[in-house]
Amino acid sequence: MISIVTITYNNYQELKATLYSIKEQLKNFESTLELIVINGGSCCESKRFLSEFANRLRVEASERVNILVVNESDRGISDAFNKGVHAATGDAIMLLNSGDLLVAGALTYFQYARKLETENETAFLHADVIFNDGIAGKIRMAPRMCEKNLGQGMPYWHQTMIVRRRVWSGVGEFKLAYRFGMDYEWVCRLLQQGYRGEYWGVTPVVLMDGGGVSVTRELQSIKECFRALKENHLLTIQNIAGLVRRTILYFMRRFLIRVGAQQVLSYLKRKKYKQR
Repeated sequence: MISIVTITYNNYQELKATLYSIKEQLKNFESTLELIVINGGSCCESKRFLSEFANRLRVEASERVNILVVNESDRGISDAFNKGVHAATGDAIMLLNSGDLLVAGALTYFQYARKLETENETAFLHADVIFNDGIAGKIRMAPRMCEKNLGQGMPYWHQTMIVRRRVWSGVGEFKLAYRFGMDYEWVCRLLQQGYRGEYWGVTPVVLMDGGGVSVTRELQSIKECFRALKENHLLTIQNIAGLVRRTILYFMRRFLIRVGAQQVLSYLKRKKYKQR
């Protein structure tokens, strides 16, 4: 069984879109799925929706979907995801941010992921996303897969990662000291311990929200990435060079936006990912 963990904090519209996308894409999923929602906010509308959604799902798909809703305050994104991972009972776990949507390729991807229940070699799966960029529009993005140069950023899109639960037990939970780069720091530990995954590049599986904290707080994320590399003894010349390059590109993008050259930036982004 696969467990999907979604967290939310007073973002009702994004939460609603995410859960409906899960329901829509997996309605024909033949295996059992577990859905865990960690709600750390005080929004009454979110609580009411979650109660109604959970009750309706239990009636419509009681044999195929187990749903758990936790309404309680938390200490941030890392803490909320940790709660979801601890509550998960599936063989593998996927973390889907509130605001990110499963798309048509998700059903086939989840069917393929059932191999994690029987094969011991693969620690996790990962796939492409469609990134909903505020300037360039929707862009299909393959993972960087830069395990040998972590300074460039996340080697995988964490929203698509389906990770064996035993791997979580081995690597440990997210560190609460990280507010934006907790997934990056976790992947540093994942790779240091020798875990390797498998890339499923058939179709994108997630429409990624371009307004997430890793995007809107990118500079803070870069600073936390440096800290993660340092704490995990990964400050190699190659990783430092990758981080410097990433920082320069960030300031170049900010400059283009400041001077009103969004069309140039859009062209460069779409060319980079070979989009028309």
